[in-house]
Amino acid sequence: MTLRIAVERGQAVAGARVLVRGEPLSARGSIVVTRASVTETHSASILARWRSAIGRGLDAHFGDDAPLVRALLIADMQELSPTLRDRFAAAGLSHMLSVSGLHVGLIAVAVLLLAQLAGIGRGRADAVVVGVTALYVLVIGAPLPAVRAAVMLAAYSLGRTVQRPTSAWAILAVGAMVPLLDPHAVLDVGYQLSVVGMVALVAAGAVSRRLSWLSVGGWRGTLRRSLVASTMATLLTAPLIAATFGRISLVAPVSNLLAVPIMGVLQPALFLAALLLPLSPLAQFVADACHPLLAGVDWVASLAARLPGASITVVVDQTATMLACAAAAAFVIAWRRGREPVSGTRAARRCCVPRVARVAAVRPARNGTHRAAHDRRGTRRRHRAAHHGRPLGALRRGAGLAWRR
Repeated sequence: MTLRIAVERGQAVAGARVLVRGEPLSARGSIVVTRASVTETHSASILARWRSAIGRGLDAHFGDDAPLVRALLIADMQELSPTLRDRFAAAGLSHMLSVSGLHVGLIAVAVLLLAQLAGIGRGRADAVVVGVTALYVLVIGAPLPAVRAAVMLAAYSLGRTVQRPTSAWAILAVGAMVPLLDPHAVLDVGYQLSVVGMVALVAAGAVSRRLSWLSVGGWRGTLRRSLVASTMATLLTAPLIAATFGRISLVAPVSNLLAVPIMGVLQPALFLAALLLPLSPLAQFVADACHPLLAGVDWVASLAARLPGASITVVVDQTATMLACAAAAAFVIAWRRGREPVSGTRAARRCCVPRVARVAAVRPARNGTHRAAHDRRGTRRRHRAAHHGRPLGALRRGAGLAWRR
């Protein structure tokens, strides 16, 4: 529910806690307080005042592009026009309008490159990146998707520092632990989409390693892997997007493929402009350089939104949403289980043909790994140890799994 206040008397600094008195009216799922008087009860924190000052500096240097820059940099979407929101939603780029893992990750990469250029060692560079990223997330108000990304970055950097191998799934699990501290976070749509989108990207990495036609090098391999990642993110987030917004973009894989490289240059440049705000001429120089990039992202959104059938309106119920989410989870698990490379034919069969049961038991031994399983016809196979010449065991169907000699 949206709360709107028509202030008649009083004022307060952004980020302050206020007491509002007025005449409330309810209309179309929102509450409007008319003839309101505002009294500041608690002053804004230092971080909130800092964010407000950055917003005013962005307004002064970016002009008409300031609303979009505010959304991309300090997570302030209040001034975005409904037309721009609708255009980005139809193009499947609405996730770019709110600060999330993409924005935080691009800033972290830029800070790491600067640290390396300055000759800072790897361990100290990682510490600088984590510190700068954490401060940035706090300044913009700690939106949940950005918090998730910052926690994942810290976990990854810690693993590198102690030289311990870390799984991408484990790092994602650590980043997704926000509801343990704030249970209400699980109801936040932005947090849900952020976690599911990251699951899609990690799963896309597993898919790319297993499909031979995605393992090629050069620009063709990069293009294919990027398209697969974008497509998987679109498919896995589609149930949540349909249930929340009632619309699904069909051009999202291609539009993201075009917009993300532009964002890769734009987001660090916007961050640099914010850092240079105390030096107004330099900040204006960087802001002027950002205008073509901002126009490029908006052009991609406009072009994609104008395509025939760019987005479709859907009507879903709770049962359909749950089934779609279950199918998405099953898809990820199916690709996560296997590790050996597969061909295109086997990949299609895995995606399209349901596998009712696939049982395998693995027993490690000193001289190697030994398996006992059933083949496709249900007959029992025994694997013999390399140095012992006798069957280690067999897996029998029935009430449970048991090893026998």
